[in-house]
Amino acid sequence: MKTRLSRQKKDGPPSKKAKHEHDAGLDITSLYKDIFTRVMPNVLGTLDTIKVISRLSQTNKHFCNFFKDPSVDVALLRVLYQAVIDGNYQWVSRVLEARPALLLMKCPQNLIIQSQCTWQTFCINEDVLTVAVLRKQFEMIKLLGFYYDKLEQTGDLKEARKNALSKWTPYAMKLNAAGVNRIVIPEEYFGFIQACIDVCKEEIIADGKLGEKSKAAIDIFRNRLLPVDAPIKLYDYIDVELLLLAAYQLFEDGSYNTKTKLQRFSAQTVGLIQGVISPETATILCEGLDVVAQAMQAGELPQISDQALSLKLRDGDLFYRAAANLLSGLGYTFLCGVDGRKANWGCYVERYTSYRFEKVMSDKNEKFLEYYASQVDTFEPSMPRTRA
Repeated sequence: MKTRLSRQKKDGPPSKKAKHEHDAGLDITSLYKDIFTRVMPNVLGTLDTIKVISRLSQTNKHFCNFFKDPSVDVALLRVLYQAVIDGNYQWVSRVLEARPALLLMKCPQNLIIQSQCTWQTFCINEDVLTVAVLRKQFEMIKLLGFYYDKLEQTGDLKEARKNALSKWTPYAMKLNAAGVNRIVIPEEYFGFIQACIDVCKEEIIADGKLGEKSKAAIDIFRNRLLPVDAPIKLYDYIDVELLLLAAYQLFEDGSYNTKTKLQRFSAQTVGLIQGVISPETATILCEGLDVVAQAMQAGELPQISDQALSLKLRDGDLFYRAAANLLSGLGYTFLCGVDGRKANWGCYVERYTSYRFEKVMSDKNEKFLEYYASQVDTFEPSMPRTRA
């Protein structure tokens, strides 16, 4: 009696042809695609899925070739957008080192990305460089430019790059009485915040608690910055750094910052605006506007600590809220002070905060214009965005 083992020894392993016939009807490649582009991102998350893909692609030729499939490129492109939105330089580098040509890929129509830092949800139809430009992420723009330089410098590539960079909205400047150039803030930005202030001032504030009208006004304000009904389209969105500068100017005189008056109001307005700025600017607030502005004033390059780069305040608290549905933290119970810690009483905006932040904004604007001049011949600035 022949056992299964003896038959296997006699007949040998199944031939490739027999194996193919056995697998007929089962599309292994399609199964792989579904696993890596649909199932795993939902279970592990997109970034952890890419870690698996990265490691597997180095194990053997089969996986290396498989991960060059266009469907995998689409998954990687989504990771790239997520990393740009969240200011994750490591992941941008990791993806583009493997696939610099992703910079040439067209964005999937109405791509939805939710920032894992600010919790804003974006509807994106722009290329990744344009996204970084519209959000004024200068360090990210330079990093993407490094990988643009690795591609074949065709006329179409140069034109696409120039078109993306031209979307930067330069600040309008005006000489003040002292002959110093200052950023001009559109009146709409002041009006947006002042509308909340006016409502809150009409109500009796007890122990820093807000009345119903004040809460309603803040909900409207919050929904403008963190809309729940529809995702954000970058071209229509307010310039949050310019709005933060307007808020600093309104609140730093102390009239809305006493320990018992409008305490929660300033935390939920100024703090909220801080909570939707890009991680690149958030690191500066974590380091401390006083330290960074002082270094800039002295003509020195500000040194950003590991603590700030990890988006933590100097007192150890997280800068951004840990979850979208968390009703505490920045924008709810405190705002970030000029020294990179929780502000005094959680809500106080110190004098000259706006001056320091304006220095940071102006410095970034000047550096971008210099960078742009080094990339293209003529600058065609976008019209300033004044929507509030």
